Amino acid sequence: MHRITRPLPALLLAVMAAAPAGAYAQANDFEGEIIMSVSMPGVMPEGMQIKYTIKGNKMRNESSMMGMQTTMIMDMDARTMIMLMPMNRAYIRMDLEEMAEELAASDAPTIKATGRKETIIGRECEYHDIEQAGQKMEVCVTSGMGFLPMPGGGSMSGAFAAQVEAYRKAFPNGYFPLRMRMSAQGMNIEMTVTEINEKSVPDSAFDMSVPDGYTEMPASMFSRGGRGGGR
Repeated sequence: MHRITRPLPALLLAVMAAAPAGAYAQANDFEGEIIMSVSMPGVMPEGMQIKYTIKGNKMRNESSMMGMQTTMIMDMDARTMIMLMPMNRAYIRMDLEEMAEELAASDAPTIKATGRKETIIGRECEYHDIEQAGQKMEVCVTSGMGFLPMPGGGSMSGAFAAQVEAYRKAFPNGYFPLRMRMSAQGMNIEMTVTEINEKSVPDSAFDMSVPDGYTEMPASMFSRGGRGGGR
């Protein structure tokens, strides 16, 4: 069977879906592609790029890390996500509702505007310190581009709805991070948007069909405290 250790796929997930889940409880206004550069000192000296393709409440992420190509497709309306790993000829399906409920079990996020502003690729953004479930992030947010989509929308539990409300209150004009600094699994990660291309995206970009010959791996490798991993 395929062998996938937990740290690498889990770190890929942390990087590719790093934005706070509570923020995205409404349809996204942006359609097109976003290119982000990612720096992880001591882990990937050469860095990497992630391409985000977004349309409505669907998002596709493509990246290559340490020779491992990964594609992640999320459908927020269907509350599902699939991660394809061609090198291992493997895939993982995840229930976004379950992930949202895990987050909802934690306290609502603490969001504090720092007053510092920066211009990135011609767009002004303002830095905010965000802390939730023991994770601290520094995010430079621009408005007027909607909410970058992640789990949310539809009916929500009281705890999760409270978290969504915290983001809506802090970012009434939209949440679109142009730079993000965070720690995941003891590693420092910095993500910066280097290119924004607004354009029409075909629905086929979000096809969740599994390629022939791929083996399903357990989603438990991404859960908190999950041991996961195949042999």
